Amino acid sequence: MSKVCPFQTDIPVLSGIGSTSYTPTYELQYFGDDNYLYNWSVHANDGYENGSWSDKWNLTIDTNVSIVLINDTVDFGSNRVPGYTDDSTDNDPYPFALRNIGNCLIDVNISSSDLLWDSASQPSDYFNYSVAWVPGEGGAFNWSGSQTTETNIPQVDQNVSFIDYLNYTSGNNSAEIDIHIEVPTGEPTGTKSSTIVFTGEYEK
Repeated sequence: MSKVCPFQTDIPVLSGIGSTSYTPTYELQYFGDDNYLYNWSVHANDGYENGSWSDKWNLTIDTNVSIVLINDTVDFGSNRVPGYTDDSTDNDPYPFALRNIGNCLIDVNISSSDLLWDSASQPSDYFNYSVAWVPGEGGAFNWSGSQTTETNIPQVDQNVSFIDYLNYTSGNNSAEIDIHIEVPTGEPTGTKSSTIVFTGEYEK
């Protein structure tokens, strides 16, 4: 059973449409995912009187959850000795950055598909993350509901939500994810890598 969308104060009763198509200049805010639909009907007017209303038609809008990585690699270099610490908060290296290119507010989840260190389990204090606003896009997500302080990167089976209400409006729809590392004592030499997984979910 679908529901007719609640009244939106920014949807006017339109008049003077002279073509067979029309593109709204306002945003339609309710989604079929929440069982909402839009009813609409039309009637003609010749400048003197109105014709009869047409049958009611309906329109359903589905959510589009879609994120893209603007920067998909954080590289801390090589030959790092035990005890070495670094993070991406100074943009050296650059942090992960992602953008909401869908049509709805979303939460973003994080997990790691494999271990970074051979000598430390995961999650651990040796491999951490935090989220921040992209410069010029302050307010792109709900700061108080997001993981803005350093914490352990979770394992893949945990898939923790860490960005709350990421916006979809162009120019204010991005977030940076800073990575913090510390080489554990006794870590053997060699190349170290880990794959970080980001997933988006519709935020109702």
